[in-house]
Amino acid sequence: MRAHAFENVPLATNQARYPVLIFSPGMGLLPTDYTTLIEDLVSHGYIVVGIAPTYSASAVAFADGRVVQATDEGKDGSDLRPGKRYQCASPAD
Repeated sequence: MRAHAFENVPLATNQARYPVLIFSPGMGLLPTDYTTLIEDLVSHGYIVVGIAPTYSASAVAFADGRVVQATDEGKDGSDLRPGKRYQCASPAD
């Protein structure tokens, strides 16, 4: 897949503020698995910060060169069933 994103591009100065979204994928996926969705959000003026959840994503590479693979505990979705309702908790909960 060819991405339309660039590194180290200066922030546009035509706005005083920009909306920021923190994107955390689930079910062992990485933010890069959502490239098309994230690029669309960015094209509408959003700043998107992607988080790769350590031990849940298939592999997470750190700046120091370490690569951490998913663990069974981190990727366990055995209780996720179609038709079951789930509720997300906010950090304040």
